[in-house]
Amino acid sequence: MGEKIAGFFSNDSPFGQFMIRVGILIVSSILFAVTTVPIVTIGPGLAALYTVMLKVLRGDRELGAFRTFWKAFAANFRQAFFTGLVFLALAFLVYADIRFCRAQGGSYAYFGWAVILVGLFIAAVAAYFYPVLAAFDDTVPHLLRNALFFASRRPLKMLLVLAIDVIPLYLTYRNRMYLPLTGFLWVVIGYGLTAYVVSALLVKDFAAYLPKVNEEGSFVDGEGNLLTREEANAAAREEREGGEEDCR
Repeated sequence: MGEKIAGFFSNDSPFGQFMIRVGILIVSSILFAVTTVPIVTIGPGLAALYTVMLKVLRGDRELGAFRTFWKAFAANFRQAFFTGLVFLALAFLVYADIRFCRAQGGSYAYFGWAVILVGLFIAAVAAYFYPVLAAFDDTVPHLLRNALFFASRRPLKMLLVLAIDVIPLYLTYRNRMYLPLTGFLWVVIGYGLTAYVVSALLVKDFAAYLPKVNEEGSFVDGEGNLLTREEANAAAREEREGGEEDCR
C-alpha cells in the first residue's frame, strides 16, 4: 500500500508530472507579472514566458522554471524590448484612432472599422512574434517574417490564438467588480496558463523547423549525427526558409 502511495506521488507518475507542470505555470506566471510591472518590459517577459512553456511541451524533464525564465529574459531582452515598444506604440495609436473615429461619428465610423482591421493584423503579428522569438534564434526581420508565415498558414488557428490572448483579458477588465480576485488569479497562474495553451497550439507547427534533438537532449541532424547548437540552429533556419519558399 505504501509503495502504491509513493508511486502515485512520485515525480514520474501522471499525478507527479501534472503537479510539476502546475508548479512551473505558477512560478512562470508570477515571474512574468513581476518583470512586466514597468509595462515597457512586456516584450522580454513574454519571450521568457513562452520559452519556458515551449521547453515544457517539448519534454524538457530537467527544466528549472526560475532559472530558465531569467536566462531567456536576459538572452532575448534587446530584441524583445525594442519590438515590445513598437507594438505598444502601435496599439496606442490604434486605440486613439478608434476613440477619435467614434467621437466624430458619421463617415468616420467606416474609417474606424478599417483601423480595427489594422489593429487585428498588428495583434496577430504580436501574438505570434513572441512564441516565434522564444522558439527560434534569428534576426528581428526574419522573426517578423516567420510570425507572419505561421499565422498565415492556419488562419483559423490564428483567430483561436488571438481569442485566447484577448478575450480573457477583456472579460477581466469588463467586470471590474471582481478585478481584485481575477487580477490575483492572473498573477498566480493566469499568464502562465494562457501562454501554455497558446504554446500547445503552436508547438506542432514549430516542431518541423526547430533544431532536432536525440533522447539525451543533444542536437543532431537528420541522420543522428551530433551537432553543436550553432550548427543545429543554422540547419533549422535553412529548413524553415525552405518551407517558407514552398508555401509561396
